[in-house]
Amino acid sequence: MRYDNGVAKSHAVNTGVIKFLEALSNEESLDMSGTHYYGALQSAVEASSGLRDSILDMGAIFPQYLPADFPVNSYITELPGIVKTSVAMSGANTEFVLLHCQPCLDEFTNQNQFPLIMYANPTYNLISGVNSRIASPDDIVGKKMRAGGNYFRAWIEHFGGVAVSLNGAEIYEGMNSGIVDGTVGVLNDISGFGIEELVGSVTLLDVGAFHNASMFGVRSDFWKQLPVETRKRMIELAIDGQAETSVAIDKEVINVLDVVIPENDIEVITPSQDFVDAQAEFVTQQLADASSRATEKNQISGAEEMAQKFMEVTAKWNDLVSGIDATDPAEVSKLYREQIYSKLNMDELGM
Repeated sequence: MRYDNGVAKSHAVNTGVIKFLEALSNEESLDMSGTHYYGALQSAVEASSGLRDSILDMGAIFPQYLPADFPVNSYITELPGIVKTSVAMSGANTEFVLLHCQPCLDEFTNQNQFPLIMYANPTYNLISGVNSRIASPDDIVGKKMRAGGNYFRAWIEHFGGVAVSLNGAEIYEGMNSGIVDGTVGVLNDISGFGIEELVGSVTLLDVGAFHNASMFGVRSDFWKQLPVETRKRMIELAIDGQAETSVAIDKEVINVLDVVIPENDIEVITPSQDFVDAQAEFVTQQLADASSRATEKNQISGAEEMAQKFMEVTAKWNDLVSGIDATDPAEVSKLYREQIYSKLNMDELGM
C-alpha cells in the first residue's frame, strides 16, 4: 500500500501515521503492508490528487489547497477553529464531517477518496523574525506573513498585513531570504521546520486552528475492494493513529514553549488587551464574511447553517476534552469512538 502526506518523517504529524503503517504490517490477519514515501511520491498539495489518480492508496487530504475540487470543504476551512489543541479540534472536525456534513462527504467521494478521520492543528500563534516583533494590531500593518490557508490570509489582511502563500517546507527559506517577516502558525513549526535561528519572538494570540484536513484519506476504489473486516480494522487503527498524532503535536507545543524557545532566546509576547478584543471581533466578522462568500460566490446551499453547526460542535469538543486526560492517546481514542464512531455503521463507512 502506497502512502504519502508530503511531510518529512521527523515532523510530529507522522507520529500516528507511522504507528498505523507498522500495525498494518504486523497484523497477519490483514495481509497488508504499507510504505510512507515522505513526499517522494506526492507533496502535501498533491496528495489528494494522488488518491484521485491512483498514485496513492492512502494519504493526506488538504481541501484548503484545492478549492475548485472541494468548494464546501474549503469553505469549512475558512471558519474559525476556536480551540487550543489538536486533540479537541480533530475530534470536532471529525464529528462535523462524518456526522453532520453530507455535502463534505460527497465532495470527497466525487474525488475518489474518503477521510477515515479528520486532522487539525492546535491553535495558531504569531511567529516573528528577529526584526518583526508583534504585540498589538498596529504592529502587523505592512508585515509580510506566511498564510497557511484562506482563513489565515483573511486574518492577516484584516489586520493590515500582507499574506504570502508558502507551504511548510518553504517557511525557512521565506524567513531567511526576507520573503516573509514571519508566519502565522502552530508553535511546533519552529522546531518542525528548523527555523529556531530565524525567530525573534512569538505572540501568544490564539488566532485559530488549521483544520478540516485528513492524514488518513483512502482511495475509494482501493477501499471498496477490501474485505469488510479489513476495513473495520483499518478504521480502528486510523482512530488510534490520529489520537497518537494529536497528542504528540499538543505535547510538542508544550515542549517548544518550555524548552525550544528558552534555549534559543526567543521572546514570548503576551498580546495586548486591545489585540485580544480585536481578535474576538475578527472571529465574529469572519463567520459572517465566509458564509456570505460561500452563498453568493460559490452558491453553497445552507452555508450559514453549516457555520452555526460547526461552531456548536467545536465548542462542545472543548468541554469533552476537558473531561479526559488528553495526554493519553488511549483516552483520546476512546473519546473519539464514543462520541463519533459509535454513531456510524462501521461496515458501510466510506462505501
